[in-house]
Amino acid sequence: MAVGFPEGIPGHASLEGPYKWLQEMLREAGVSFEAEGETTRIHVGSVIVEVKDDPEHGSIVQVQAPLPVPGDNPGVAGESLRLAGEIIARLHGSVYYEVEELAPGYPLLRAIIPYEDEWVLVRDVYEAVASAGSNIINEY
Repeated sequence: MAVGFPEGIPGHASLEGPYKWLQEMLREAGVSFEAEGETTRIHVGSVIVEVKDDPEHGSIVQVQAPLPVPGDNPGVAGESLRLAGEIIARLHGSVYYEVEELAPGYPLLRAIIPYEDEWVLVRDVYEAVASAGSNIINEY
């Protein structure tokens, strides 16, 4: 899957439940991720998939991808959006979209998908990331 990132940060993972299961499955599959308690940040190319609890929406999956700007390499920018779209399409539920400009000239598309059942969330995320990741060549 993702190349160039460590596969998890020991000592910062969830202690039990569905998020621990997700982190263990990602580690076994060699998927690049960071874990901070109940938050899991997964790297798939230039797309970041975050699983966490949100005060407004409950348990959520957040998919983030850089948006293209003039002068970007169209292939790289398009691949990020295609990959984010593939991951989002494999998840279930309502999607809320936001566009944020983290720094001038660096817009980011964020999709937020709330889940009522944490076990369904982690299953969907694992399947979406595993499927999307197996279809990319990571150049980042």
